[in-house]
Amino acid sequence: FERDIYDLKVNLKARKIKATFEKIDSTKATEIARDQIASVTSEPLSEMVKFVNLWSDNRLADRLANSAARKIGYETSGKGLTKTFTLALSELGIDHTGLKAMDGSGLSKSNRISAKTIVELLAKIRNNPTFASIYEGLPVGGITGTLQKRFLETAPNAVGNVHAKTGWVNRSVTMAGYVYDGDNEFVFAILADGITPTLSSRNKARAAMDRLLGTIV
Repeated sequence: FERDIYDLKVNLKARKIKATFEKIDSTKATEIARDQIASVTSEPLSEMVKFVNLWSDNRLADRLANSAARKIGYETSGKGLTKTFTLALSELGIDHTGLKAMDGSGLSKSNRISAKTIVELLAKIRNNPTFASIYEGLPVGGITGTLQKRFLETAPNAVGNVHAKTGWVNRSVTMAGYVYDGDNEFVFAILADGITPTLSSRNKARAAMDRLLGTIV
């Protein structure tokens, strides 16, 4: 990843080390490899998914999407990512009409997905052990992650009863997940679009979402 090279250069420069990088393929890397200096073992994929959801780690989300595309033989372009997502949704029997993915982070303003697709996906995976890490990583309203400061004043009765993922780009604010009313759990997806691109306007939209979910609780 180009960003990794940039970050490494910055850190080395801070230590007065000048480094140059040359791109080589895996065969060449094997040829010139000598002694192992160090190794790094990543966290399990399930833990990465939890972290992405809990803290909205856009870079990690993008890399996971790109890795999935490469794994099944698609390019890491918008076209390849769209194919990757539609394939996964189709295998689950979920309607993905209009889906368009330009990145894996959701930050591109050219991304397109319907609330219907999101709701169908959330409903389908809720009690499937294969996707347990998705639910387990969702922030809890008023308690954890990106929702730890939500609902506290806007809908106090919803604190602890909403498990959801937030999102926003410029004129859009979103939230999707699950809300519990004490007896039943409901799936929801809210996409507020056409918002004035200011923090105060986005916060008003978020407060409206909180109050809506509060009425369900």
